[in-house]
Amino acid sequence: MRGKRERQVLILTGRLCAHKIRESVDGIAAEVLELPIDVASLMTSNLIRSGLADRDLSGYSFVLVPGGSREDLDELQRILGVPFYRGPMHFSDIRLVLENLDEQQLSKSEPADLVMKDLLARKARDFFEKASMIPAELPRSSVFIGSGDSGIAVGRPFPPSIIAEVVDVPRKSTSTVLQEAQTMVASGASMIDLGMIPGEDHPDLIRSMVPLIQRATGVPVSVDTMRGEEILAAADEGADLILSICGETLDLVPSIEAPVVLVPMENMHTARPKSPSERLRLLAHYSAALEGHNVIVDPLLEPIGLGFSESLRAFMDLQASLPDRPSLMGVANAVELADVDSIGMNATLAAIAVEAGISLLLTTEASPKTQGSVAELSKACQMMFYSVRNGVPPKNLGIDLLTYKEKVRRSYPVRLPAKKVRASPAPCGTIPPGQPFHVVILGGHIHVICQAGEDQIDIIGTSADEIGDELSLQGLMPDPPHALYLGKELAKAELALAMGRSYTQDEPLLDDERNGKETSDC
Repeated sequence: MRGKRERQVLILTGRLCAHKIRESVDGIAAEVLELPIDVASLMTSNLIRSGLADRDLSGYSFVLVPGGSREDLDELQRILGVPFYRGPMHFSDIRLVLENLDEQQLSKSEPADLVMKDLLARKARDFFEKASMIPAELPRSSVFIGSGDSGIAVGRPFPPSIIAEVVDVPRKSTSTVLQEAQTMVASGASMIDLGMIPGEDHPDLIRSMVPLIQRATGVPVSVDTMRGEEILAAADEGADLILSICGETLDLVPSIEAPVVLVPMENMHTARPKSPSERLRLLAHYSAALEGHNVIVDPLLEPIGLGFSESLRAFMDLQASLPDRPSLMGVANAVELADVDSIGMNATLAAIAVEAGISLLLTTEASPKTQGSVAELSKACQMMFYSVRNGVPPKNLGIDLLTYKEKVRRSYPVRLPAKKVRASPAPCGTIPPGQPFHVVILGGHIHVICQAGEDQIDIIGTSADEIGDELSLQGLMPDPPHALYLGKELAKAELALAMGRSYTQDEPLLDDERNGKETSDC
């Protein structure tokens, strides 16, 4: 909650969490009442009424019960005369909730942490969508790409838009290109880029593919090539953006209606300048030669280890040297060429892009380690745009990119029995005797191949629960030791699906380094 309250909030909890909650709300106008029960979420209406029977509740603005409680809060409010709301599911979120929610935003049916996250996320997304709206008259420094309602406006006043490239289009079937393009649009891409093959000409393919992808996706389509014949084919067939134009192909631009992307290269065979100032000088020179044409500039992001920071400097200096030209950054140049999880790199590059006023972010999903980059970049742009425009860090926004780590460590107080038994690990590679179960992942599903009478069957699902339930229905649930083994493997397979990783039965899901474990001798 914001602002200073005249009255306190009363927080009901149990014995196990009371101390931790008192520590958490220190300095906030809140009082913690410990009821005679260990697990707070199990408190009943009768227990709440008896605990509050002799207490003057007039000094409290409202009462928070545990988020996991299922009691009738309207009935409690009627009996006790003070509003009741659900707190967060986890006591570690209580302070964040109290600092960010007003009483009008709390719920009697939904846990407060979920309400808070939804409200904050909606606020950030609404801010992004409102800033993306195209005004009746575009600012001078902006460019419209596409046509009609499917078009997008790019420029410094607008949030970054994402171009998702389908790489090596000539090497793929039409159905594969279509599937990739549609998946990328569903993941948040504002435009699809058709990546051609350097050193090859495929003008006829471009002529057939551009209108097909435009119709199938409903978003603008660009063509990524530096070859003159392909550039003209793309322009003739109505591509919405041409990338990229260098010094050698500048003379083609007057015949092209679509906006073009300029790169600081004299031709496709020469190396780009290393110094940021020389790159910006070339871009300024090419841009001046195309005065009156819709131009987007790309100083070219270099991979880490090959001039990454110097190329970033060129992007940061764009606003001073070419303030009226929208810009493009190919983030895949850095992300694809680093053995680092893409999610953090995409978030950081999105933050740099927003601060530098970059208009378009070009990404790919060309390798397994960058699968999901479009969705990551889409969410990152929403977060970073809201953060930069409002002058706040990108945290507590209701949307985040925390996938494998957590912001708040959640612990559950528990009373352990005095008797301890140290688990004895079985020898490595020991598989319980019994029917063999072969577990694999194919096409986004878990397959368990096993014997059912005289037939071999394939049980298909997407979760360990689904597979386990079906095994029970089929009467194939193994003996307890084998069931424990199979449950472990199914849990690994389910995690592999969620993480987009490979799965091999009887092998660790993560390597030893990432697990923080020493390599065993087995």
